[in-house]
Amino acid sequence: SISLSGRVVAIADVYDALVRERSYKSMMKSFEAMRKVLLMNEMGFFDKSLCNTFYLTMGLYPTGSFILTNFGPAIVTNQNLRNPERPFVQIFNENKFEDKEINTLKEKDIEIIE
Repeated sequence: SISLSGRVVAIADVYDALVRERSYKSMMKSFEAMRKVLLMNEMGFFDKSLCNTFYLTMGLYPTGSFILTNFGPAIVTNQNLRNPERPFVQIFNENKFEDKEINTLKEKDIEIIE
């Protein structure tokens, strides 16, 4: 009986609360927060379909976030809807981001460390 907007906000609110620092807790990294939201989804806390859409949209590593790969630091430039754990990135080399966007799903030798 919870409205569609209420179910959407519930997911977003929990994720936001996890990634924000509070006076009573430290912030959680985005990929850790998403894993916790997915676990809560499996436990029945959220609308499964909406939570899956949230995951596909946000990805494990949200667009604009900095990650560490085995090739060095990178920025997430886009989500990969085929696999939210393997986003598109630009690698940081020689004090600048490379011009080319890399699909980590196709480039198997790129490992996301954090």
